[in-house]
Amino acid sequence: MKEPVVFVRANMIKLFLGIALLVIGGGFLLQQFGVWNFGYVFSQWWPILIICVGVIQLLTKSLSIIASSIVILVGALLLFNRLALFTVNFWGVFWALILILLGVWILFSRMRVGADQSSRDDYLQVFALFSGPSPKVFSEHFKGGFAAAMFGGADIDLTEAKLDEKGAVLDVFVAFGGVNIYVPKGWKAHVAGLPLFGGWDNKTKKSEDSDPNQPPFTVRALVLFGGMDIRER
Repeated sequence: MKEPVVFVRANMIKLFLGIALLVIGGGFLLQQFGVWNFGYVFSQWWPILIICVGVIQLLTKSLSIIASSIVILVGALLLFNRLALFTVNFWGVFWALILILLGVWILFSRMRVGADQSSRDDYLQVFALFSGPSPKVFSEHFKGGFAAAMFGGADIDLTEAKLDEKGAVLDVFVAFGGVNIYVPKGWKAHVAGLPLFGGWDNKTKKSEDSDPNQPPFTVRALVLFGGMDIRER
């Protein structure tokens, strides 16, 4: 059931990248022949690319709704700024809106701020703000959840957890921080999402001896000026 979804996501991203490169390359080629001042147009409208990426992430569910909305928001703010549609401080508005989105998510989620560091819940909820929580999960049917780290870090230990038969999806948001996720050997870990001025690294090893029926573990990540690692322990 998972493979067709991954295939569709890959094709949509491939289609977008192909069209974007053709348009950009063609535009600069026309500029060389004096047909079109594409450099000026591109300097004004390039944030549309970020908006398109956010829309694709939303349609393919490569990111959570909130994370996809943040990507679209970043592109829209950059576009408005480039077109001089507003003169307010870009980063001030950007961080204010991100805090509002996270606040809405916290209010309507099941997250328990300051909860016990160990849990048997099937859904993980972690929020690190200028702090470094290290939750350990003992769920017998782990299904995923949400982890956010802003100006802080989180070490998430899933080595004692067992995946639900349908797999698990963990949404991760990192801004000026870092998240380390520790998983047992043999888990099929997949990472999807978008690194903006940040990055992630999937350090799990694919073994020929791994169980082919092992449910997938998917991490959907939005990383801004930070990092995320998935490691075996």
